[in-house]
Amino acid sequence: MNQRSIIALFFLLIIISCKHQPAHNTLDTKEILLLPSINQHLENQQHPITDIWYRRIITKRSASSEDVAIVVAQFPSIFSFILPEELWLASDSKQKRYLQKELKQAIERDPKLRRKFTRKQQQMIKDGKIPLGYTWHHDAPLGKMQLVDRIIHDATPHTGGRWIWGGGTNNRK
Repeated sequence: MNQRSIIALFFLLIIISCKHQPAHNTLDTKEILLLPSINQHLENQQHPITDIWYRRIITKRSASSEDVAIVVAQFPSIFSFILPEELWLASDSKQKRYLQKELKQAIERDPKLRRKFTRKQQQMIKDGKIPLGYTWHHDAPLGKMQLVDRIIHDATPHTGGRWIWGGGTNNRK
């Protein structure tokens, strides 16, 4: 394969990977509302600084709502958990207290997960604190919370689950 063929193949792969996918339910072809989101223009691309991918997903705004599509940042996480529905609209502090208890139980049960944290971070978790270097991210699927790298999270502008399903800024307190 010559250099010109390789370049043509490379650009073809880029075009295919960036191809616009309409937001619709493939079961009944019903159109799904595309919610506006921060960095929506980066769909199927990486953030230029943090390399976090932005993907279009289908989710809901509440347990009884219609499906919606939204372009969101895809953060790698060290731990994920689905909040019980009664905590979806709770304050950040109430959600974090609950999540810290779940994380503490998880590292007690799972030595592999525990080894992902330093001794200092493990002690912070046992003390009910968020481990140094991490933050809780409200992911797009209903109630999904992720423990993610704080620096990457804070440097990646995004629309998160707090806005999608968690009541927005008013529920942060």
